[in-house]
Amino acid sequence: MTDAIRTLLVPVDGSRHAAAAARYADGLARALGARVVLLHAFPESARALLERLGNTAEQAVVARLSTEDFDRMRKDSAARAYANARSELPQDAVAMDEELIDGDPAEAVAAYARSADAPAIVTGWRGLGRVREFLVGSVSEGILQRAECPVTVVSDDDVVAPRTYVVPVDGSEASLAAAAHAGRLARATGMPVHLLHVFPNTPHEIPGVAGSMAELAGVGPFADESFQELGRESAERAFARARKKIGDAGVEITDVRRGGDAATAITAYSREVAPAEVVMGRRGLSRVERFLVGSVSRRVVHGAYGPVTVVH
Repeated sequence: MTDAIRTLLVPVDGSRHAAAAARYADGLARALGARVVLLHAFPESARALLERLGNTAEQAVVARLSTEDFDRMRKDSAARAYANARSELPQDAVAMDEELIDGDPAEAVAAYARSADAPAIVTGWRGLGRVREFLVGSVSEGILQRAECPVTVVSDDDVVAPRTYVVPVDGSEASLAAAAHAGRLARATGMPVHLLHVFPNTPHEIPGVAGSMAELAGVGPFADESFQELGRESAERAFARARKKIGDAGVEITDVRRGGDAATAITAYSREVAPAEVVMGRRGLSRVERFLVGSVSRRVVHGAYGPVTVVH
């Protein structure tokens, strides 16, 4: 989904990472004129919570709760999460709605997003866990897997607002969707876009090939010069397609080439131009000139020096 964003959804659990996500959403909402909704997910019943906790000391406590006590626990957990998220917002922050949703956090957030008006999700990278405050943590990966809208992952270390969008491109539809999304963000925020194409330095670096030239049939002899030329051609095609998708009006675009492993190169470049936000597709094309995005997105989320937005 790459339509104009009208609703920013922020899962909150009381963690500092969730508070960082709320701060990020506040700034983006100002630029986009979007609505912000703080979401707190909590199991709909004591039984559901017991199943989630497993065999723990907390399970014994929950098992003794009355229905009224459990409802109070849910509301108290949500109130603390909302208050913590708001505690670090500027005084002139945009208005933020609050929603208490039922069920598994990742599934509940993704389901809520499917019914929202032109949504994007902004989630913290790590949460707190357990009964009281268990939303964000590894749930961010679950949201990335389930959501059908753009998802931005923010760490509490991302204290400086990004000034550049870094968009990895390989010519795939996923990377083009990311480029289009970054273009819309850039027009709203005034930030420049750096299109980043990563190509292996040698054929042996191509994922899944491991030196077998039989898998490269039709490409031609792989002398150093011809392989480098293949990389240049791949970059030119990817840049041209991405620029067309973005449209040049009102967006400053820079083309950047790097060699080596894709995830490593992307995270290194995000540090080089920091503070930056990486905007990338979830899946790429694979093989020689088409290997950039795919599972690389997960590694970038783990290693980037700033927010990472994954466009589905």
